[in-house]
Amino acid sequence: ITSSITLDAHWSNGSLALLKAGTATDTVLFASLNAQGKPVYVRLGNSPDFNYLPTAFEYTNNRLSAIKVELAGKVLTSRFQYDNKDNCTSITDDAQGTEIPGRIEFSYSNQKAGNQVYFDEPRTFSMNTFTLMQFAGLLPELRPTQLRTAVKVFWQNNYKVYDAQLTNHQVEGGKLLKYEVTFPGSSISLPHYAEWNC
Repeated sequence: ITSSITLDAHWSNGSLALLKAGTATDTVLFASLNAQGKPVYVRLGNSPDFNYLPTAFEYTNNRLSAIKVELAGKVLTSRFQYDNKDNCTSITDDAQGTEIPGRIEFSYSNQKAGNQVYFDEPRTFSMNTFTLMQFAGLLPELRPTQLRTAVKVFWQNNYKVYDAQLTNHQVEGGKLLKYEVTFPGSSISLPHYAEWNC
């Protein structure tokens, strides 16, 4: 982590404003929400943090199907795929020029858990706005129904930046409390913990 930001959330009918903490007018991001309370478009406010980019969200059958991020005059599109159990199995970028597009792949076990959250996968900064909306709980379709067992992240031209196995899941009352991350060829196991207050 190289920097952090604290935001106050101000909800209104059909919108969410994220302000710099403790201020009344310094809006970092403004999200327009659809009738289901999901983001449709997140734009920069009057006090932007340029680690968060304008992002449009598209849905098919009430599930996130694509995000479109505005960066340096381009639109970067990523598309979402799901399995027949409603788990997101991949996020794949549209190709830019002749490069092979980047992608994130997820694998799952057959064991169910009602509440899960995972923090281990690396994402490019262009996905920060999307990630903020996801971890704010506005994209519930991205919460898996089965326990996640593996994550692979490829940047352009099949450059693998992350290849992790998720093991030793600790589930209590339907909530994922802990999991461990291991990597091929390594004996190191990194624990990740989730605390639930809801």
